[in-house]
Amino acid sequence: LSTLLDGFDENDVFNADETGLFYRATPNRSLVLSKEECKGGKKSKERLTVLLCSNLAGTEKLKPVVIGRSQRPRCFENITTSKLPVT
Repeated sequence: LSTLLDGFDENDVFNADETGLFYRATPNRSLVLSKEECKGGKKSKERLTVLLCSNLAGTEKLKPVVIGRSQRPRCFENITTSKLPVT
């Protein structure tokens, strides 16, 4: 791979990857005393898929892109797209 990349400038080589963002997930650990019992509810499985991209040098990071199934997801029902930090 390094021999293939030798012919390119570090600023021209980009890497993109998608990840799942569980935005309603609760932590699986808590600070409790040793005698107390930690109780919790069901874990939320709601997630967004986010695409992240930057160049090899790390000097240019593109804005994250939210990948979804629908044009207007229900979780953003009362939010206008101009208020969201991603495109």
